Amino acid sequence: MIDVIKLFDESIEESVGCTEPTAIGLAVAAAFQAANGRLPTDYARKRLDLPPVKISEQIEKITVRASRGIFKNALQVGIPYKDKLKGPDNAAAVGAFCDPARKLELFADLNEEKVREAATLLRAGKVNVIPNYEWDEIRIEAEVSTKKSNATAIIRKEHTNIAHIEVNGKPVFDKPETPEEIDKLAGLQQKRRRQD
Repeated sequence: MIDVIKLFDESIEESVGCTEPTAIGLAVAAAFQAANGRLPTDYARKRLDLPPVKISEQIEKITVRASRGIFKNALQVGIPYKDKLKGPDNAAAVGAFCDPARKLELFADLNEEKVREAATLLRAGKVNVIPNYEWDEIRIEAEVSTKKSNATAIIRKEHTNIAHIEVNGKPVFDKPETPEEIDKLAGLQQKRRRQD
């Protein structure tokens, strides 16, 4: 017998706003944090203490490629903030100022300063969100170039599934997805513990 309540508890996450623009923001947040040396393993257990630095001065470019469904839905819905931000470009710009540990509650901490700094990025032409009409499933690739490094975060299959991250062209994070990949990772971790 299926426990429907348990099924819902395991599959539903709290969200602030619509999932599509939030997922775009999450991909950018993860890429920006990776460019600054923080990976999902660093913030999986606790929220990040984000420095009060002018992020817009660090960022040279944000490029996001999103599957057609993500892009289309992000065009139509607002980002929860008093000024009623809307669209994938705004989602990408404000995402850089958010804590990826918040997942779908990413935009809960938006404030006037973050929105103003995001607007600075947009006015400077540093944000570009492009639809990829060949991707049918949920997929977002966010590339953030800073003065120090370049990082790409990929979300796929689920709105909060940060599956792959590269920094300066080198893979630094891969989330196992199939049972075989999970077993292989568990075996590698056990092997490392025995060697330590």
